[in-house]
Amino acid sequence: MNLQSEISDIKGVGEKYKKNLSKINIKTIEDLLLHIPYRYDDLSNIKNISDLFEGETATVIGEVLKIDNIYTRYGKRLTKAVIKDNSGKLDLIWFNQHYIKNSLQIGTKISVSGRAEFDKNKFKYISPNWEVVKNGQTIHTTGIVPVYNLTEGISQKWIRMKIKEVLDVIIIDEILPKYIIDENKLLSRPNAFDKIHFPKNLNEVEDSRRTLSFEEMIFLHLRGIKLKKDWQKKVNGHKIEFAKNKLEEFIKNLPFTLTKSQLSVIDEILEDLKSDVPMNRLLQGDVGSGKTVVAAAAIAAAATHNSIYLAPTQILAKQTYAFLKSILSHTNIQLKLITSDTKDISNLN
Repeated sequence: MNLQSEISDIKGVGEKYKKNLSKINIKTIEDLLLHIPYRYDDLSNIKNISDLFEGETATVIGEVLKIDNIYTRYGKRLTKAVIKDNSGKLDLIWFNQHYIKNSLQIGTKISVSGRAEFDKNKFKYISPNWEVVKNGQTIHTTGIVPVYNLTEGISQKWIRMKIKEVLDVIIIDEILPKYIIDENKLLSRPNAFDKIHFPKNLNEVEDSRRTLSFEEMIFLHLRGIKLKKDWQKKVNGHKIEFAKNKLEEFIKNLPFTLTKSQLSVIDEILEDLKSDVPMNRLLQGDVGSGKTVVAAAAIAAAATHNSIYLAPTQILAKQTYAFLKSILSHTNIQLKLITSDTKDISNLN
């Protein structure tokens, strides 16, 4: 079994579970491990039965003394059980879950999490979460418990158990170089998967989220680079030689000094223009950060060619036209504003 194995390779995952899991985009082992909990319940309050107080949510570990299925006179189906620890006894009540009686034998050690209610001089839990304690381990009722987005036919208990089964046997290879992990203080990949699903505390949740998010961003970035290179191989562009003296003159006559970032971006854009690969660039910046003047610099440098500056609205088009007209006024570049109101465009060249 590996991360690319089908989800049906897990013992107990037949066609029905496979179909239900596909509804939440879980088709492989990796999909299952990347199905991150949307929240965590803190069930770390483990107490003796005698230390319970009314209204608190706590986990109790005890031995089943008795368990019965009963019907009330109103037709309700109840399952009643009594457990004990070294300090006392606790009543448990479930509605419409008669199957529990077949799962809990007298003498079985179980962990139960619920809200304590005091009635007739004794405590009881109504519809508590429970699990059989195996080898001293619990994953549903103690500690920081993951809660997942699910679909019909998949329960929280079931998906936790399957994730635990996978993590116990699968070998997860590291995909990031060690120096990147060390420099960015990330967890190892196996450790990140383990702690995102079964953390000891919420700090471990944060550390694992950060590691897996970092991985995701790295792969998105690499995918973007690959798509760009593939696109560049398929498309040929027209080289545009720019006039360096015109660019220098434009910058010199600006009523303000360009920032290092603006100058750097201008250089990158001009390098793109000289290439036989079409430019595919996003210029990002806050309002007022100087994006338009960067575009104007490219227009000035390529003054022997026609340039088009597009704006999404007439208002913005008019504002940009006025700004470009002012900062290009010392050049021989001719500007023309064209909007949906422009009737005659026959004299454009």
